[in-house]
Amino acid sequence: MSFKNLQAEYIEKLRVAGYSERTLKQIIHCTNDLFEYLNTQNINTPSEVTGTIIREYQAALITRNISSVWLANKHTNCRRFLKFLYEENYTHEDHGLAISKVIKHKPKRKVLTQEEAAALMLQPDIETSRGIRDRALLELLYSSGLRREEVIRIELYDLNIPEGLVKVTGKGNKQRIV
Repeated sequence: MSFKNLQAEYIEKLRVAGYSERTLKQIIHCTNDLFEYLNTQNINTPSEVTGTIIREYQAALITRNISSVWLANKHTNCRRFLKFLYEENYTHEDHGLAISKVIKHKPKRKVLTQEEAAALMLQPDIETSRGIRDRALLELLYSSGLRREEVIRIELYDLNIPEGLVKVTGKGNKQRIV
């Protein structure tokens, strides 16, 4: 069976398990990168994959100029795909074990000072409907600590204005009240 067919089977399994489309796209991107490398090594079936080939792939990834976070994501997604191949009996070994973990070095996020936050709140022109909307969004983001994606998903029926509450759908479709 081709790697693309196995990838489709793997993605469908993850989709049924409830993975988001955004996550699935990232997994497809990472596994496509692995397939391209395997193709350059004339490896066309899972039975031809070895731990040595996978370690060479990891070494090739490290030489690229990509962030440690993206590198760690590639390693994790490839390791899980290779584990899937083993669990589904497409290989006789879990070659994902040949991939060593990469430590993520996330850049420190800059937190706004109170003065910067106050200046930001004054930016929208509250004499216009768009300005009122923008100010409300800034206030919501600042006061609740919501993620950008969570705010985007808010619908009118999620608001409880008299009580000052919002029903938020976060990562993994988990809902909470803020």
